[in-house]
Amino acid sequence: MNIYSVAAIGITGALICVLLKQYRPELALLAGIGVSVFILSGIIDVALDAISFFRELADASAMSALSVRTLLKCAGVCFVTEFASDTCRDAGETALAARVETFGRIAAFAVSIPIMREFAELVLALTKA
Repeated sequence: MNIYSVAAIGITGALICVLLKQYRPELALLAGIGVSVFILSGIIDVALDAISFFRELADASAMSALSVRTLLKCAGVCFVTEFASDTCRDAGETALAARVETFGRIAAFAVSIPIMREFAELVLALTKA
């Protein structure tokens, strides 16, 4: 799926949501979520290309597989969090969106702990040398 297709689907979905919101607001939210999921499914192809690039980069450099895996997990947490919080915000639940974002921040921090541990071990090894 290219950017033109995504833009067309997004604009069409937004127009459908605006029209539905006048008569059936509950269906407008479901239509918005449906269009969002459809667009996200198109991202999978692009994401797989990016993941294979990062794997090649890790193999060619001194970057550990743990670091690449952790970075990809952190990016995934960020994307899912943004999607969920935007959906909550579209439904008018701003407080719920804020809680989802808070959880996403904590989850991204937790996922990054292996990199922080690796960095701390490197610093300790350099200070002992």
